Amino acid sequence: MRKYLSLFLIVGVLLLAACSNNSEETNEEAASDDAATIETQKELEAMKVEEDKVVATVNDKKIKGKDYNSMLVQTQLRYTMSGEESIRCRSSEIDRARGNG
Repeated sequence: MRKYLSLFLIVGVLLLAACSNNSEETNEEAASDDAATIETQKELEAMKVEEDKVVATVNDKKIKGKDYNSMLVQTQLRYTMSGEESIRCRSSEIDRARGNG
């Protein structure tokens, strides 16, 4: 009987230890994520253009800043959700590959 009680206590302690929450690591990760989010938002604001400005012409259709800004935010969201770097990092890599920067 004592053997079973000891075994039960050991299993209980192991379960409690496995389910514990280490709040220090969680807080550090949250602070890091917040800083990255703020940085990404600043990058997006810097990359946006005026809503009425024509940024491109495709098949005689003028693409205005409003549409560009919308797609910019959507594309950055896709990068973020897939765990990739920001748009700015990707565009600088493309520029270096082309020899522009």
